[in-house]
Amino acid sequence: MTRAARGRVAHTIVRGVVLGAVLGASGVALAVASHAEGPGGDRGLELASVAGTLNGEPVSLAEVDAALKGEIRRAWREFAEVTAEAARALCAERAEARIAERVGVPVARLRGALWEASAGPRAARDATDPDSVHRLRILGFRRQLRGLSEAEIAGRFALHFDAAAEPEGEPVLPPRVARCLDADLGREEVEAYAAFPLYRRRAAVVATACRQFEIDHSIPLVVRREARRRGTSVEAMLGAAEAEARREPDPARIEAIARQQYGHVDEIARTKVRLALELEARAQARLGFLEELRDATRGECGLARPAAPSVAPRPRAGGPREPRGGGLPVIHFGAFRCRLCPDAWREHRALAERWGERVRLEFRHHFPDASRAAFEDALDAECSARQGRLDAYATWRTAGAPADTGPARALGLDAEGFARCRADPATAIRVLADVDEAQRLGFREALPSWVVGSRPRRGFQGAGTLDGSVTSELAAAEAPPDALR
Repeated sequence: MTRAARGRVAHTIVRGVVLGAVLGASGVALAVASHAEGPGGDRGLELASVAGTLNGEPVSLAEVDAALKGEIRRAWREFAEVTAEAARALCAERAEARIAERVGVPVARLRGALWEASAGPRAARDATDPDSVHRLRILGFRRQLRGLSEAEIAGRFALHFDAAAEPEGEPVLPPRVARCLDADLGREEVEAYAAFPLYRRRAAVVATACRQFEIDHSIPLVVRREARRRGTSVEAMLGAAEAEARREPDPARIEAIARQQYGHVDEIARTKVRLALELEARAQARLGFLEELRDATRGECGLARPAAPSVAPRPRAGGPREPRGGGLPVIHFGAFRCRLCPDAWREHRALAERWGERVRLEFRHHFPDASRAAFEDALDAECSARQGRLDAYATWRTAGAPADTGPARALGLDAEGFARCRADPATAIRVLADVDEAQRLGFREALPSWVVGSRPRRGFQGAGTLDGSVTSELAAAEAPPDALR
C-alpha cells in the first residue's frame, strides 16, 4: 500500500469514528495495524572521550566502563532508550494533530471519540467484573490511539542517532534527533519533552563514572589501572601482595587459640586455627596494599554534573482546576487514596495558606490508569471541581468517605450536572491527559509529585522541602537579570 493510500485509509477510519461519536452512532469499531519503525540511526550521540585523570594521566570512559563491567554502557543505553521514546511520542503527537486537522475536530474531541469507541462488546461481556472492564477499556483506548498515530507515521519516522552505539562520554543529543513526517525533531524539542527523565539518566552516567575517581581502596578503576601499569592482572597483583606478607603462624599462638575456641588441642583444632589465621593474614595484606595504593593516587573526574532540570508542564485543556493565587505556578500531581495522598493534600492546603497570592496552586491527576478506583475518584474530583468543590471533595475522600454515600449527595452538588459531567467523554480525556503529563515529566510511580515553578520534585515533599523550593524559585524569578549571569 502506498503512503497516500495509507493516509486515505487512516483518514476514512478516523472520520468514521469521530463523526459516529459526534452524531451519536453506535457500534463504531476501529482497527488499525501498528507499523514498526524501520532501521533507525545514521549517527551516534556526540560524546566526550575523557572521563577524568588519575595521577595526572587521562582516563577514558571506556576504561571506566571496563572496570565496572559495562555499568556505564547500561546507563548510556537507558539514556538512549528514553531519547528514542521521547522522539517517538513527539512524532505520535504530530500525527494526532495532523489527523484531527484533516477530520476537522480538536485533538481532544478525536480522543473522546476513541474513548467512546473503546467501550465495546468485550467490555459488556465482562460486565460482572468492573475492574476488568476498566482495564480492558483503558487498554483498548491506548491501543487505538497508538494504532492511529502509527498508521499515520508509518515509514516516515527515523532516529538520527544509534541507540546501540558504544559510550565514550557524557550523553549529549545531536542537533537533529529524528525525522518525523517529513520534518526534523530537534535537540531542544526532545530535551524539553523529556527533561527530567533525560537528566536522571545523564546524572546516573556522570555519578557512576565520577565515583571511580573518589579514591577508595574498593574502586575497581584504580586497582585495574595499577595492575596494567605493572603488566599483570588484578588477581596476580593482589596475590603477590599477599605472598609478600605471608608468615608462618606462631605454634604457641595456634595452641592458645585452639584451647580457647575448642576447649582442647588436637591436630584438627590446630588445622582449623592455622587456616583461619592464614586467611586473616591474607586479608590484612590485601587491605594494606590497597590502602597504600589509595594514598598514592590522586583522582579528578572531568565530567560536569548535569544542570538541575527545568521542566515546562503543558497547559491543561480547559484551563487549570480551581487555581489559587496568581504568582509562582505550583502543580500538585496526585490522587486521593494512596498511602501519602492525605498528607499531600494537607500540605497542598497549608502551602496555599502560607504563601497566599505569591503562588498559583493547581492540582492534576497522577495514578496508575489501570486502577479503576483511582480513575473513578478522578472523575468525581473533576466534576466536583466543575462546581467549585475540589477542596471539599479532597477533604471528604481522603478522610475515608463512606461507601454508601456518593460525592454529589455528600457535598451538596447539583446531581444532574454532576452525572452529565461524569458521562461526558471529555472528562475522562482530561483525566488521562493529566496522567500522561505526569508520565512525560518522569514521575512514573512517584505518587504524589510536584512541579514548583520549573523544578520537578519527584515523590512526597514535606513542608520544609516545598517551602525551600518555592523560596528559591521566587528568588530566581524576582532577581534582576544581572544577578542571574
